[in-house]
Amino acid sequence: MSHRAAAAIPLILIALCAAAFLRAEQLKLHHSAVGHPHVRQAFSPGCSDPGCLPAAKLRFTLRKPQALDLAIVDANGNVQKTLATGRRYRKGPVVLHWDGSTDSAGQAADGRYRLRVTLADGREVTIPDAIIVDTMPPTMRIDQVRKGRVALAVHYTRSAGNGYALMIVRQGSRIVLQKRVVPHVAHLAYGKLAPGRYRIEMVAVDQAGNRTPNPPSFTATIP
Repeated sequence: MSHRAAAAIPLILIALCAAAFLRAEQLKLHHSAVGHPHVRQAFSPGCSDPGCLPAAKLRFTLRKPQALDLAIVDANGNVQKTLATGRRYRKGPVVLHWDGSTDSAGQAADGRYRLRVTLADGREVTIPDAIIVDTMPPTMRIDQVRKGRVALAVHYTRSAGNGYALMIVRQGSRIVLQKRVVPHVAHLAYGKLAPGRYRIEMVAVDQAGNRTPNPPSFTATIP
């Protein structure tokens, strides 16, 4: 066996264990009183950026009325936030929110968490979908600006991860154009704007809605 193949075996075993865990939790949901879970996966506690998500929204269906204990747990199964203790819920949808606070009156560290449901008979069901706390804003860099005959081409690099990039065009303090752009190269057609001088910002937005602070920008004259 080659050294590369031997090194890959632990990674394969970890992936198989993770898949087995998620499958086991899904089977628990299938046979338990809890069904149809849905988690809005990423949020940024305390964020104020436009469109950001300051709290997680958790939802599942209860197949019969009963009292539940509900808690947010970390990757090791430790309770970070108690959402309910012995609270009775009706049959049907249960909707919860978590703002990232902990039982110790602090804020949960960035990372992955899950919702644990303890049923009236003592059984525990951990919702397999991860809740992601992400307070780190994404970064953005303008690499090159090229002025063509009919458009500007802005080559940029944003930090890795899920999300998207925005081009924001300002004249003075007023936003005159804002649009999502394709990866790596953003184009601004001259025909989209009246002739004049503009400031163009490139902003990265991540899955939780965090935006690049003090985004890089440049000025351009539209003919």
